Amino acid sequence: MCFDERTSWITFVLGATFCVFNIVYFKNVSVTIVSVLFLFTLLMQLFEGLAWRTQNAKTSRLHFWATQGALIANVMQPIVVGLLCLALLGGTTRVRTFAILLMGAYMMWLIWNLNNSPAFTVLTPKEGCTHLNLAWWDSFSKNMKGINGALPYLVCLIGVIVLLLRPMDLMIFELAIILITLLISSVFYSCGVGSMWCWLVASAPLLTGIYWYYTRTVQKR
Repeated sequence: MCFDERTSWITFVLGATFCVFNIVYFKNVSVTIVSVLFLFTLLMQLFEGLAWRTQNAKTSRLHFWATQGALIANVMQPIVVGLLCLALLGGTTRVRTFAILLMGAYMMWLIWNLNNSPAFTVLTPKEGCTHLNLAWWDSFSKNMKGINGALPYLVCLIGVIVLLLRPMDLMIFELAIILITLLISSVFYSCGVGSMWCWLVASAPLLTGIYWYYTRTVQKR
């Protein structure tokens, strides 16, 4: 991720392993939804690893597709978790409708921003920074006249999790992971915050497995 290519590969492999383990071992729909979401998020590590490998070949097709992959894996996270919850979990018609409207509004905002931004063809650190910079958030902020460009993303991501993910205790736990890691990346890293956040969230599958094991499996014994 933001540190170097090797860290990206290690983070991706370890995180993906924990995701698959959670799905296979617990065999629970809610845990599966969370694991697939974080597996999708971990794709950021895969694409950032490829971006690091091609830093000296930024005009190559591999670097271009690594950048496009990172963009998609980043901005589509709220939609992935929302669709998974809608497809696999219940909920009242009113709540599900509100979640669909929220995702629809986010997608319209995203399409508008992408149409009003330059093409994102490279994934590199900013000058004076050693972490990869997810440049689309800077561009979205400019389009929004200085308002943080990640705000609609956060509203949609948190919104669909609060509305759709159940049981309630798992929803609160996952929300806490997302917000705490966001806070850590924002406070302790002056640049490359988005990339650092994606890296910190990679710990979520392991934490989720531990939480579910001790709150469900151990209590049944």
